[in-house]
Amino acid sequence: MGRLARLAKAIPELVTMTKAMLIAGRAVGSSLAMVLLLIYVFAILLHMAISEEPATYHYFKTLPVGMWTLLLDGALLDSPGLVLGALKNLNQPNAYLAILIFIIFILLSAMTVMNMLIGVLCEVVSAVSAGEKDEAAIRDLKEKVLVELKKFDDDRNGMISREELEQVLQDEEALCVLRGLQVDVEYLEAVSDMLFTTADSEVPIRALMDLFLTSRGDLGVTFKHLSDVMRLVLWNLHGSVRELHARFDKKPTKRADTLERLLFHGTGPDVARAPPATVQPPWKSCFTQRPVPSRTLWSMPTLF
Repeated sequence: MGRLARLAKAIPELVTMTKAMLIAGRAVGSSLAMVLLLIYVFAILLHMAISEEPATYHYFKTLPVGMWTLLLDGALLDSPGLVLGALKNLNQPNAYLAILIFIIFILLSAMTVMNMLIGVLCEVVSAVSAGEKDEAAIRDLKEKVLVELKKFDDDRNGMISREELEQVLQDEEALCVLRGLQVDVEYLEAVSDMLFTTADSEVPIRALMDLFLTSRGDLGVTFKHLSDVMRLVLWNLHGSVRELHARFDKKPTKRADTLERLLFHGTGPDVARAPPATVQPPWKSCFTQRPVPSRTLWSMPTLF
């Protein structure tokens, strides 16, 4: 058993194939049952068609013998040419009908069902391989990154602050594991700004582990990835709009005066002159009205 364990550890593909065979047992059984049913039905048809012919009597003289012939020469394609040649040499209508039935059986059993079985096995092997890769990634994260996260968790509450996460991302061993999993560290730093909204914000270690797993570069794009990217873009847009809102609300009078000076007091022949002092530009009321209500476009609800 020890040698088998070492062999399985040295050749992980062998373990993958074994697991795939066990998982695909039901699909293989269903395919074999379908082939057996086809053999039984077509053996009855061929036995009724040419069982009395002396030249092909040893092929289909009884139902079990006909099923054996269909299994070897039809499903497994041992020597279908001999059977078809013997049927062709009869040169009778029932023999040509038997040839057509035999060819249809070959197309259904050897071509269709067996190829479907191969496709099912390939799909199962791919799924098992992806599962093995996920398990290996989780194992590496638990052995390396999770240990580092718990090591930097000073208060032992299962929560990680921004400073503790930055310490983990600066650790060489943890970075080596993350790069091995093709995790984009820059993306993690961008997401950390969204996770830690305040200086004392904390995130559960489990949530960070899920973030590391879903940020691997070898994964296909899923709806969750698109949703996370959309949340990040909306969060950045929300922050930018709030910053612009704050900047515009600070000095509206100065902004209006600057715009008026640029429009009416410039230099050059093509610049319009300022109107009389008693006439106020019609657009200036846009900046001198009462403050903007609190419920505006950029007063978006908290997204996260």
